[in-house]
Amino acid sequence: MAAADEEGGQSDSKKDDPASHETSKQFSTIHQEIENQLVRQGASYENRVSAVLSGWEHLAGTVQGDVSEVQPLATFLYKWSLRLILQGEWPGLAQIVKTRLGVTLQRCSKVAILDPLCRTLIPLVSDPWGHPTLKAILSEAEVEDSEASKYISNESWEVVRVRVDTMVESRCEELAFRVLKICVRCIRLRSEGMEVPLYTDEDHNHFVDLYFVLLYKFQRKTFLDEVAQRTIQQPYLGDGGLHREYYDHVQEPIPVHHLTPWIHLLHDAFTLARNRIPSMEMVSSLEPPLAEKLKMASLR
Repeated sequence: MAAADEEGGQSDSKKDDPASHETSKQFSTIHQEIENQLVRQGASYENRVSAVLSGWEHLAGTVQGDVSEVQPLATFLYKWSLRLILQGEWPGLAQIVKTRLGVTLQRCSKVAILDPLCRTLIPLVSDPWGHPTLKAILSEAEVEDSEASKYISNESWEVVRVRVDTMVESRCEELAFRVLKICVRCIRLRSEGMEVPLYTDEDHNHFVDLYFVLLYKFQRKTFLDEVAQRTIQQPYLGDGGLHREYYDHVQEPIPVHHLTPWIHLLHDAFTLARNRIPSMEMVSSLEPPLAEKLKMASLR
């Protein structure tokens, strides 16, 4: 009990420490300055990358040890970095900028609290679309269940979700659909007991929502066949998002002739599906890159 009281006292003391308050204030100010640059109307892609880079460089030059006050700023920089790196403009960015970011992330990774974030970003900086399994998925090559599960494990659901969102935003829906098919397959495999990384309910619903919307867009017969066989009890379908609109009206397999109004609902909701992507809110002022700007030639 005494030890617990002592620990609690130390925690309270840390919260009341003037130096800690000053550090938090400093990071909060930097956070706001970078955010202002990122959301500024008319800011170019290069300017946004430079703003994020400056934030990482500040952390690399000032953070020593396990400084909990840095977490909000680091998470903010991580999310923006991930989305910018996966944008179509990244391959054409000056190599010196990529090198600076990679080196800075390496320095930041020496701080324990920053290491997990940096470890995710570092391999993407040099080759964001070069993972062999991802190449196979995008080229519609055959991918075994074990290979798909390993890919999700190595990359994480979070990164895969940003990839999908980026492709949808860039009007590369067919490529996004190929990745979504793997996502839904892995969700099913997990429900069947295969070792697949755990996903959040939000990620689950996000993947399944977009999967069914794009399934209808590109493979309508398959959409009819698949939806007609599903019931609300099946675990991988979830209970949120666009597909809930029609699943909530049934408790048994759906006759195909009853699907018409819900099919139209999905079709009309395709634009809404784009609007609900968080990454698009963060980069809403960016002009959507053309599909060819993803430079998919680099995948070959």
